[in-house]
Amino acid sequence: MGKILMSPSRTTHVQKTLIIWGCLCLSTLVGAQEHSRPTSADENAKISVEASLYEAQAAGLYSGFAEKSMSRLGDRVAVILIQSHNVDDLAAQKNGTLAIAQLLHMAFVDPKHINRKDDKIPRVSLLLAKYLFLTAKSVSEKRDLQTVIDELSQKTSGGKEKN
Repeated sequence: MGKILMSPSRTTHVQKTLIIWGCLCLSTLVGAQEHSRPTSADENAKISVEASLYEAQAAGLYSGFAEKSMSRLGDRVAVILIQSHNVDDLAAQKNGTLAIAQLLHMAFVDPKHINRKDDKIPRVSLLLAKYLFLTAKSVSEKRDLQTVIDELSQKTSGGKEKN
């Protein structure tokens, strides 16, 4: 039998069409599969911080669950805030500085319940509170942040936690 001869442009067109159809079929199969992986502790921590931040900005209040979850995160609260938001924009929002101050306070209410050893020392939290203090515009914001700075400073002594 003879070979079917196609022009080079036709061959290229057929190849491209087959590749596109293959990609579509593959993406359909991959997209149809359920990805049910458990959420990690870091993802749960981020969700807790975001929910608490929203509650603080909206109503200035927290639920008991938010307070409990914040008290187990420690310094991770500040890390998550810095990674997830532009802190200057966040502080400029209504109740933004107060919300951040409250989150930092709640994160270190009882350090013995903080899960990770590294998060028991408020290094990043203290840095964030001092930065916000320097950029705060109102006297009430500065007062709230100074209270948080004093509380966090009491939790550290030369980089070690006081008992």
